[in-house]
Amino acid sequence: WIFPPTCCLCGLSSISSNKYFGMQRKGVDSRDGKSSNTGMYVPESHSEMLIGHGTSSSSQDFCEVCIELLPWTADRCFRCARPLAMGLEAIYCETCRERPPSFDRMQALFHYEPPINRMITKLKFSGDLAYGRILGTLLAQTLQADSHRYPLPQALVPVPLHHKRWVHRGFNQAQELALVAHKTLGIPLLDKICMR
Repeated sequence: WIFPPTCCLCGLSSISSNKYFGMQRKGVDSRDGKSSNTGMYVPESHSEMLIGHGTSSSSQDFCEVCIELLPWTADRCFRCARPLAMGLEAIYCETCRERPPSFDRMQALFHYEPPINRMITKLKFSGDLAYGRILGTLLAQTLQADSHRYPLPQALVPVPLHHKRWVHRGFNQAQELALVAHKTLGIPLLDKICMR
């Protein structure tokens, strides 16, 4: 735990005065609160990463402004999560209506854009497992928030790594995310039923 609680993207402390909000946020224009050309700040090292605090009701790691500025997806096909055409009121894309895939639903939380793409890269290739906890928490919170409309998954099955990749990396990033969702939501984690 770190005190004072600090957003892991902008560095704003939860006890900082709103008067100095614009000057304290890294990567955010102090005049209008929007992302600057440099984009949101992502810590360069694991030591800069905040490990669970409470600056926001939406996530334990982000202030409420940064949680809103994340590249959330919207207007996606309910089944495959591909973007829907502008103005289309259907919940399925044309491909899924004509040739439905074998699965029922796919959840895609974010566009692969900063700062999410950097978090994923640091998790996969730098071993920054804090990002696995953060992304897994966001996944669990989204599944929980949608549970009044869609049932929670019956089980979590992380995509396995090839054993050579596992030996080299030392962990499976999909399993790290699934483990957080398993602990948060109580959904069974079936991490030994698939092989690669």
